[in-house]
Amino acid sequence: MTLIEHASLMSPDADTIRGVSVLYARVLDLSEVDARDDFFVLGGTSLSAVELLALVQEEFSVQVPAGDFYRATAVSELASLIRTLQQDETEGA
Repeated sequence: MTLIEHASLMSPDADTIRGVSVLYARVLDLSEVDARDDFFVLGGTSLSAVELLALVQEEFSVQVPAGDFYRATAVSELASLIRTLQQDETEGA
């Protein structure tokens, strides 16, 4: 099972979704972002994705591989991926 497939099994909590939404809004200079919104549809670029992933690492203490992010670009998808990575780190510690 790939990381993305595993992430789809994790239900993100409201705090993670809210946090990812805030980061999307910050990077893309938007006032509001919904859980279903896609980073690239909102105007994100590969350069802004790098900025977003750096902020995700700072905010959530997990490193999201760029390739995984490109397959999980909606807020809720990235939130699920973050929760999966956090769980994996906890279990592996």
